[in-house]
Amino acid sequence: MSGKDSSRRLVALVQRMERAEFAVATMTGTRWERTMAAGRYVAAMLALHGALRHVRPGAAAQGFEGADRAKIEHLAAHIGGMSRMALLRRMIVLGTLQERREDARHAANFMAMDDAFARYVRMEQRECARLARVLPGVEEPMDALLDRHAPGLRYRHIAAIEAAILPVCRRVFAARKAPPQDARFVMSEDKQRRLGQALLDRAGFDRKRGTVHWNAGMPFVRGHGDDVTLVARARGRDFTLMVADLMHEAVGHGIYRQAAVKDEDWRGTCGAMIPGAVADEVPALMMEFFVGRSQGFAQCLHGLMEGARINTHRLTPEDIHAHIRERSHDMTRQDADLSAYPLQAMHRIRMVRSLINGESRPGTFPTLWWKTDDHYGLPHELNARDGMLGDVQMFSGYMGYFGSYLPALMGAANAFEKMGRDVPDWEARLGAGDFGPLMQWMKVEIYDRGGTYKPDTDPAAFIRHMEAQYPDRRPRPKAPPQPRI
Repeated sequence: MSGKDSSRRLVALVQRMERAEFAVATMTGTRWERTMAAGRYVAAMLALHGALRHVRPGAAAQGFEGADRAKIEHLAAHIGGMSRMALLRRMIVLGTLQERREDARHAANFMAMDDAFARYVRMEQRECARLARVLPGVEEPMDALLDRHAPGLRYRHIAAIEAAILPVCRRVFAARKAPPQDARFVMSEDKQRRLGQALLDRAGFDRKRGTVHWNAGMPFVRGHGDDVTLVARARGRDFTLMVADLMHEAVGHGIYRQAAVKDEDWRGTCGAMIPGAVADEVPALMMEFFVGRSQGFAQCLHGLMEGARINTHRLTPEDIHAHIRERSHDMTRQDADLSAYPLQAMHRIRMVRSLINGESRPGTFPTLWWKTDDHYGLPHELNARDGMLGDVQMFSGYMGYFGSYLPALMGAANAFEKMGRDVPDWEARLGAGDFGPLMQWMKVEIYDRGGTYKPDTDPAAFIRHMEAQYPDRRPRPKAPPQPRI
């Protein structure tokens, strides 16, 4: 079998695994149906594991090169390098943890899953120790966990970004106040769906090549090419939260995953797949936090509401823009604003690092959560159900994924700034309901590059954006009078 054929086979197995993972995450049927879905996921993982154990991308005769080779080597190290027994043990531990998390959320008490979480953390510590022996440039166990989702990402990269942006995030967060609830933004579930479908169609999400499940759990997306599936949810208290979810998951992740790379030789191979979590999150965070909070998007959203005849409160584009710009000075990461979101990401990265590096015990998780809240100036959550138990990644085998959000947000700021230079009329066109210039730029600069896309994670663009949007209006101290000579 040639290198390209082997690569395409691995892509098919990865897609099979993602479909099975999606089915497990959204399954709400009987216990027997959930068990069968979990069994299909185990079978898909074992099939991928078996294929990776027989792939040797380093051999010249296989014909692997470039992004294809890098992606296969990464999969081989993180999945193929595990023993079959270790892989099965991992899925059993994660399955138990998911069940116990539901019990803990129902009781709003972390201690209901304390022992299951401790087993999970110990398992991740052992896996990080194994990976540290085979991955280059690993300086601490946390690096191996980060590399699983973002190849090459190390904690020192995150620490450098944090040092650069923490002062401006703290300043803006401390200066802002949560806006009062506005009843004009409450919308029925039926109307939210109609608005969401209109937004997807206008942005270019191909619903013939993708499936949208409404209210099947927390918003997320899986799949590539003609097999993209996502979860959306109607938000009873504020329809703009639903819009933000769609801008992130469907317009950001979904369209990226549906896009075909420019080079036909890559299509269907590992090289055409998204290279890692940072690259995957860049368009999603750009759409949610930068495009999705612009004046042009507010005008576009107003037009969609008028076209669907659901603007019952006669909201103006100015009303919508003021609301989405100031909305969500929230304690939960999913609904945080642009000042709180980086603080929430730093909070979770610091906490996970303390657990994985063995500096804190899993049983101290609640105390560790509140301690890191204090470190970043975040208010404690009102309840454990939406706070410490609300992030599904923490308890589903994706703890290392938190590390991708901070560099991805920097990449989103850089991409947004570059788009503004390359397409200066994008906002006016978007305000008129035309996503074309925006999505064409995304296609050329991101989608067509496939597995070779490497985002610019320099924090300077993010700092410029924050200072422009939220200038420091604090009175500056007067300089002391100079003595006369």
